[in-house]
Amino acid sequence: MAGESESIGAVDAEPPPRPARDIGRLTLNASAPIICGLFLLLCICGTAGYQAAISREQAADAARAGHITNTVNALRTQLLTAESSQRGFLLTHRQSYRAPYEAAQRQIGTMAQRLAALVAGDPPNVQLVAHITAQIGQKLDEMARVLALADAGRNDAALAEVNTDTGLRLMADISDALSRLRQDFARTRDQALDRQSDSNAELIATIGFAALGALLMAALSMLQVRRHLRLLRRRELQLDRLVDTLEARVARRTMALAQANQRFQIALDSSEITVFSQDADLVYGWISRGTPDTPAADIVGKTDADFLPPSTASMLERLKRGVLASGDPVRTEVRMDYRAGPHWHDLTLVATCDAEGRVDGLVGGAVDISERKQYEAHVRLLLREITHRSKNLLAVIQAIMRQTATNAISVADFAQRFSARLDALAGSLDLMVQEDWRGVTLADLVRSQLAHHADAGSSQIELDGGRLKLPPDAAQNIGMALHELATNAAKYGALSVPEGRVRVSWQTEMQPDGQESCRLTWQERNGPPVTPPARRGFGQVVIERTVARAVGGKVTLSYPPEGVSWKLEFNLKHHIVEDAA
Repeated sequence: MAGESESIGAVDAEPPPRPARDIGRLTLNASAPIICGLFLLLCICGTAGYQAAISREQAADAARAGHITNTVNALRTQLLTAESSQRGFLLTHRQSYRAPYEAAQRQIGTMAQRLAALVAGDPPNVQLVAHITAQIGQKLDEMARVLALADAGRNDAALAEVNTDTGLRLMADISDALSRLRQDFARTRDQALDRQSDSNAELIATIGFAALGALLMAALSMLQVRRHLRLLRRRELQLDRLVDTLEARVARRTMALAQANQRFQIALDSSEITVFSQDADLVYGWISRGTPDTPAADIVGKTDADFLPPSTASMLERLKRGVLASGDPVRTEVRMDYRAGPHWHDLTLVATCDAEGRVDGLVGGAVDISERKQYEAHVRLLLREITHRSKNLLAVIQAIMRQTATNAISVADFAQRFSARLDALAGSLDLMVQEDWRGVTLADLVRSQLAHHADAGSSQIELDGGRLKLPPDAAQNIGMALHELATNAAKYGALSVPEGRVRVSWQTEMQPDGQESCRLTWQERNGPPVTPPARRGFGQVVIERTVARAVGGKVTLSYPPEGVSWKLEFNLKHHIVEDAA
């Protein structure tokens, strides 16, 4: 206070300044911030305009990349539609497949031109699109040749042309090229959006800086004005204004400190981080949050042994005593056994020192990583499950290959049969993947296996049954049996003629031993007269024995003249039965 009194007295002892010279100097000082502020605002506005232009350019790049990605997706969809319509026509000889095929052909040409226009000016992608367009043209020419063969009555030659390796490789090459193009432009779109976001952030920061600069210039101008006015007042007011200024600064700093503390506390409360401090006796002096069993207020003034289980407390004490003894920081993962259950923490301990450099306590931070630990355990479980299922699937494919090769009459016949059976297996797997391997409803399984032989909602197919969910293994084998039945029906049975009908039904009932069972029935009618097969092939083995062993059930297969009849009865002890949807 003595220093302050001397300073104030020294100010009072100064001779009064000359008003005219001081007013002119203050006027110049007041104008300088305004001029500097205007120049700063002009620079910031120019910067903001430049950032806005960059943002618009990046938005245009992102929109162009999005259009290209959408066009590639649509082109691939139309190509797949044309191919599936062509195959549907070859398998069923229905003219209804020609309309979507021709519409897809027209759309493919339009989309290829649009894609070429969108990538114009980008030489690498122009070459890639030209290559894709040439390959699509080859594929369309191949489809036209196949349909011409089919129209000429040479269906076998058409099917052979469809199943050639050249056609399959060409389709695969087109799909790969479209996927690469889509991925490139999807990545370009994402990068453009990221750059646009960065530009917007910089624009916002620039505007904020402009506002801050304006406020600063205004504050400087006001300060100069106040100094100007103080020269026109009596010197007795100088001390009062100085006191007011000091009090305002102290208030602002006090408020800023309170706000900083509040932000720090909010950040801790909204995170999974616990911060604490302990003295040399490991007594808690402060902690940001409590444990699942003890609130923070009850921890302050205690040690770990006062509120944690003995095993956890002794482990933490060893760690902390080591830090106090060595002075070196420690970071480790620890398991904390609370009454509410175990939690994993990423724990960091750092020693604190007094003014003389002696260790007088420690501070620590603990991040709850229990969810990460659970996720890691879940990933390990999924990897083991994927390995197990992959081995089982490979064994099934090997069995299908051997049996198909045994009964095939030629390489082409083997390729066709093996491909069809793999497609059926893939359809079942697709359903199981969609349901995260939790099971497949029987209705969805039947629809997926019959989709290759009849349109969705066709009057030839009748489904009747409640909602029955099958586990993955049972769904896989029942799907194979349904594929073989559908294939036979499409070649020789009810699905080979327009008036033929197939009814698939399933019912559940309670057995005398208290277990619930299911009866799955396949019944054909209105088809060509049925005669028992002359030889026993792989398909008959699947529908009679393989599926029965897989689900632990019983199969009944008969060949009355009016249509094939197949029944599968099995227990539902490992299945989930729900009410009819």
